[in-house]
Amino acid sequence: MGRVFRSLDDAEFNRFFAEFRFTAYRLESLQRYDVSYEKAEFDLFLNGRRRGEFPGIAQWIERTVRPARHSGRLLHRVHVVEEPLSDYVRFECAWAYAHTVPAGEDVRLIPVPSGEWPEGLPRHDYWLFDSSILVAMHYREDGTFEAAEIVDDPGEIVQANYWRDMAVYRSISFAVFAAKCGSLSLCRRQIARRCSIRSSAMIRRSAKPSSRLPSGCSLRCRVNSCCAYRKKVVARVGGKRKGGSSGAGRAQSC
Repeated sequence: MGRVFRSLDDAEFNRFFAEFRFTAYRLESLQRYDVSYEKAEFDLFLNGRRRGEFPGIAQWIERTVRPARHSGRLLHRVHVVEEPLSDYVRFECAWAYAHTVPAGEDVRLIPVPSGEWPEGLPRHDYWLFDSSILVAMHYREDGTFEAAEIVDDPGEIVQANYWRDMAVYRSISFAVFAAKCGSLSLCRRQIARRCSIRSSAMIRRSAKPSSRLPSGCSLRCRVNSCCAYRKKVVARVGGKRKGGSSGAGRAQSC
């Protein structure tokens, strides 16, 4: 059939998020997205200010994330991030993902050294709705959004499904990523505050982690009450951190 593009207007694109039946998946490949509604918040972040949900994220949560969760649909994304992290990715983690994950979005990341890329994955963004509707996301080099275009070629739709499966398999959850990354301590605190845990007794029992545990592990245990994970993380990274919770002793790759 060949490659066929059809540009989408805002109303048509937004309708996909309201009407998808099962899954909506996003691959993110950029280290900076120049989005106008985030500019003021990004500047605050760079100046060391802290803030809760800003209007753009609050709208995304209310209109898309929560309705999808309440209806049992899966909204998920994988972001390939280069380390050390760009300022924008740190902002995205602390001011966006830290709110959307507790609200119900499944965010996963593939960290790679700067200049490298996961073999077999594309360097371009797309949305895939119900495994059958492919929307290519086009950006300029500076991260400015240009257009969203629907791709009608069946071969490319199949390829996008394969890339999705590969990316999900290679990725780690946002909670695990934040736990291992010293520069995301704010994310960890926000997730711990906002994640809903059914049993308040679980929160009380896990709120005082052992002094031997890295802070990231205690977050994960508070979120999931998962002692097995706690032991695993201690064995893996316990010897790599020094100086308690100070940034100097945390993973330097971030």
